[in-house]
Amino acid sequence: MSTAAARLNGAQITSLGACPVASGAGGLWWDGNTSGPKWRKADGTDVTLGAGGGGSTLSAAYAAGAGQADSTMTLDSTRLGVRILDAASTINTLFTIANNAASTNYFQITTNAQQLIKCAMADGASAVALGVDTTTTWSNATAKLLRLLSNGSEKYSFTPGGTINTPANTTLALGSASTNTTALTTTTNVADGASSIAELHNNTTSLANATSKLLSWQNAGSEKFSILGNGNLNLVANGSVLAGSAATNTTGLTIKSNVADGASSIGMIFDNAAALSTAGYKSISIRNNNVEDWYFDRDSGLYPRLNGTSGTANELAVNGTICASFITSAWKFFVDPQPDADGSRNLGTASVRFGALFNSGRLSGKYNTQSGTTYTVVANDDYVGLSNSGARTVTLCAANAMIAGQELIIKDENGNAATNNITINRASTDTIDGATSKVINTNFGRVVLRSDGSGKWFIVVSQ
Repeated sequence: MSTAAARLNGAQITSLGACPVASGAGGLWWDGNTSGPKWRKADGTDVTLGAGGGGSTLSAAYAAGAGQADSTMTLDSTRLGVRILDAASTINTLFTIANNAASTNYFQITTNAQQLIKCAMADGASAVALGVDTTTTWSNATAKLLRLLSNGSEKYSFTPGGTINTPANTTLALGSASTNTTALTTTTNVADGASSIAELHNNTTSLANATSKLLSWQNAGSEKFSILGNGNLNLVANGSVLAGSAATNTTGLTIKSNVADGASSIGMIFDNAAALSTAGYKSISIRNNNVEDWYFDRDSGLYPRLNGTSGTANELAVNGTICASFITSAWKFFVDPQPDADGSRNLGTASVRFGALFNSGRLSGKYNTQSGTTYTVVANDDYVGLSNSGARTVTLCAANAMIAGQELIIKDENGNAATNNITINRASTDTIDGATSKVINTNFGRVVLRSDGSGKWFIVVSQ
């Protein structure tokens, strides 16, 4: 028997070769054969404790406990709870919690790989894989529920108010560029209501600089669309706003303003940031399948195209019927003098029409006086007055240069047509009441002609 002794809290324990603790009782004794302390359990078995050359494991210590209290470690205020130190040669896994078969690791701390937290909870409406909670309510604006760092530098943090903080110039990369076709889908769950907002982007300070941007959408680093601090929307040069699907939608884009009625109210403004002063500049271009149908030029002129095709004779139509035409250099409007059954008078009906110029905000006939001996009518003529005292010759323009029903007046303004006749000749193969010419041979005489818009002139009045 060894005579070695150990001192425990000032009491001396003598080493023995056999346990002196009575059967059915429990106690601490020193085994001299193994030179270590042991604990005799009530069932008569011994548990070797880790001292004096003996050995002990967490498993053995856990097994030695009689209940939950024996599995509890109570800490004091002066020491660490648990401290795990790596060995001189690095141990890859420092701490692991696994299932009984050691086939699934639920929590693992390693020195050379990612840390692992795995939840085996079944899927369900109340399932939560990981919860972070405080025992008291936090309301401080700078408090953080969770903080993610890289080598001591904070990259992400979550505040009690639900704010996610990221460092300046942070990039959120989603998906793989080689495989993903949809990178990010944002789904909100806000209830419908007058003040409901599905998504809110708010800067903590006021952006007053003219070029400050609340949002910038880019493609491979190249900005395509941005929203400025003042609410302006910026598109890249030649950018387009596409609304709807060409294969399914019948209404592409509706723009609706919400301005209150008033003397200075404006529903919509199209304004170019720089003054357009060069001839050919257009304020607005309206197109059909990239073919321009209408445009407003820099001088606010309105230019439609003739039935969607290019040409010098442009037309305006109401309900598919032409009501005005831009011929050579002036607009001609066609007004129906015959009222409809409801008493209204419409533009561009199939009834008898007359040509007129829209001049200085009012409708008026175009006055054209000629002092020479010859004159060739142009398509925008309504009235040709001849003031020369000699014999005169007028050549009509082609009847198809006029709109069907358009009238032309030729008048002897000098008052000597009886002596010096005025001869009106056709153009090309056109006819004048079936003839090739018409003569005015009465003083102050006149002829009123109407074109069929094709190749014939008809005499309406001859005096």
